[in-house]
Amino acid sequence: MSTVASDVDALFANTSGCAHVVHLYEKEDVFLDTLEGFTNGGLRAGEVVVLIATGTHLFALEQRLQESGWDVAALREHGHYIAVDAALALAGFMRDGRVDEQLFEATVVALVDAAREGGKRVRTFGEMVALLWAAGNREATHRLEVLWNNLCRDRSLSLLCAYPRQQPEPDEVMHGICALHDQVLVA
Repeated sequence: MSTVASDVDALFANTSGCAHVVHLYEKEDVFLDTLEGFTNGGLRAGEVVVLIATGTHLFALEQRLQESGWDVAALREHGHYIAVDAALALAGFMRDGRVDEQLFEATVVALVDAAREGGKRVRTFGEMVALLWAAGNREATHRLEVLWNNLCRDRSLSLLCAYPRQQPEPDEVMHGICALHDQVLVA
């Protein structure tokens, strides 16, 4: 496991309120190490882990989880592990290239609230912002990060976002997006 993965797990392990962290990464394996550490940490702590990620990343993560001894099917069956395809989630609340806040409430917020049922602590990973960023939709990316911030604060979530770093270095909009997070991890 990479140092970033250990750092992110330690950060979330010591948080009782909202923690919104972004990971800017260059290599897929480093990102997957971080996502695995984030997920393992939540599962070990008895938290419900909600992942809204690309199918490719979910598949790779689930292989890693299985290899490290987790029974993903059982975790899913008992509601400890909830995985949603990021593109499908986006389709549920994007309208005409914009974030529809009511639909976000009806989809993402409803998903998180269902996971929190009975007072359970929730760790959430969201990759939808990276998909919007990659599509060049800066306004929707920023708006979605603001909505995540509100959800994190209102529900005391542990929340991880991730963006692949691309050259040239991120523009001013990305600097503004990073400012919406409690911590920025770069690796």
